Amino acid sequence: MFKRIALSLCTLATLSALSACGGSPDNVGACKAFIEKVKCGSVDLSQTVVCDNYKNTSCDITAYFDCLSGAYVCTNGMYDPAKLGNAATCASKATCQ
Repeated sequence: MFKRIALSLCTLATLSALSACGGSPDNVGACKAFIEKVKCGSVDLSQTVVCDNYKNTSCDITAYFDCLSGAYVCTNGMYDPAKLGNAATCASKATCQ
């Protein structure tokens, strides 16, 4: 479990570094890292969040997935509904300026 979290954090850090250096953003990778990071009980977000939808997004939206990670808080195998309500505030981070 710790290795997965560490790998997800390393992936997000690498994605941020690449975009800062002018490399093309890996939004699909950031999405997949988000899904891995917020695994909760038997809930599988990969069935509802289609990461390939982000492959043609021209700007880095890693901040969007970071924001969502704060909203998908797992408590006793379920997402905390009070925290999930904060996911809507992340939408502005998913658009290119």
